[in-house]
Amino acid sequence: MERYNKVVLYDGECGFCSFWVQWLLNMDKQNTLKFASLQGEYGQSFLKNKGLNVTDFDTIYFIKDNEYFYEKSTAIIQIVNSLGGIFKLIVLLYIIPRFIRDAVYMVISKNRKKLINNNCLFPTPKQRHQFID
Repeated sequence: MERYNKVVLYDGECGFCSFWVQWLLNMDKQNTLKFASLQGEYGQSFLKNKGLNVTDFDTIYFIKDNEYFYEKSTAIIQIVNSLGGIFKLIVLLYIIPRFIRDAVYMVISKNRKKLINNNCLFPTPKQRHQFID
């Protein structure tokens, strides 16, 4: 698996997820984030290497420095924090216990396909280099 500093792994078949990937692409002014769907080769390799379920796409993952990975609400906090600037304030959410943050995350995750049904991701030519596969 190729090494990248900051990788967001998301459900590539989810309109809600695509909406937020597009938002991240637009907010990532330094183009530091890389993206891969959990269904793709990179995502599947990650899931297998970590002993995670290769058919469960309800969780977002954030791989940092190709060493550490975060999941669910902690992944979201780390991803948004990596954008810098005003977005660093998101770390204030750490005052909420993880089990509560993750419970809210899972409610949204389980209902995400009802929230935004069809949202296709159309990265600009400039943004395409941020996708691993």
